[in-house]
Amino acid sequence: MAKSQETFGKKEKEKNRMKQQQEVPSAQLASLIKLIAHACKKYDLPYETITTHRDNSTQTTCPGKNLYKYFENGYVKAEVKKLIN
Repeated sequence: MAKSQETFGKKEKEKNRMKQQQEVPSAQLASLIKLIAHACKKYDLPYETITTHRDNSTQTTCPGKNLYKYFENGYVKAEVKKLIN
């Protein structure tokens, strides 16, 4: 492997590692919850059916551990429920 390819690979791995460590900003989480609530209202989707890619596929870790925890602990569903009721 050429030196530049090796360096590029290391940089990409480091970028991915750093992304996994970033916490979700509260404004971003609030916007996501509003968007999901809007979609639930517009398309008549029950909030109880909210899931992530990770919940339906073994081939992804999307949406990442720092966002997934809000889905896993029920926070997203609870907040969406407040907005649509």
